[in-house]
Amino acid sequence: MNIPNPIEIKSQDSQGTSVIELIDLLKLINKDRQQLVWSILDLEAVGDISEIWERGILDLEENIKYLHQGYILSWQMLVLLAQKFDDVINTVIVGCHEVTQIPSLIPDSNLYKPCEIVLELIDSSVWRIYAKDERLLQHLHHEFSSETKLEIAIQI
Repeated sequence: MNIPNPIEIKSQDSQGTSVIELIDLLKLINKDRQQLVWSILDLEAVGDISEIWERGILDLEENIKYLHQGYILSWQMLVLLAQKFDDVINTVIVGCHEVTQIPSLIPDSNLYKPCEIVLELIDSSVWRIYAKDERLLQHLHHEFSSETKLEIAIQI
């Protein structure tokens, strides 16, 4: 089976920050993919998440760094968190069929092979999105290229 290449969505405002929010991407993921096991492997964000994570965003970020498989959470919790973020600077979020498939975020690890979906935001400016389902990638490509005329590149 060929593994599709990730797409990169580069859309920035005048300050160089992505105009696409995490919640925008999550809204486009179809119901069957929402049933995956989700994990946040890396996070640097701003927002008041105290209703969800009582000790706040900095504590969540620190905890994620020390969890071998990141912060494992349900689709519903991921959406709730995404709604609370005012800004996401860096993140790596993966969706896998089983908890045992969730990779560690270590150098030279292949995030794509075990995961169904990988959402990665780099320096507030570039979303790198991978999905084993080519139709999902095409859907995202279509949504973001036709509506907003964003620069979308296929990474080789």
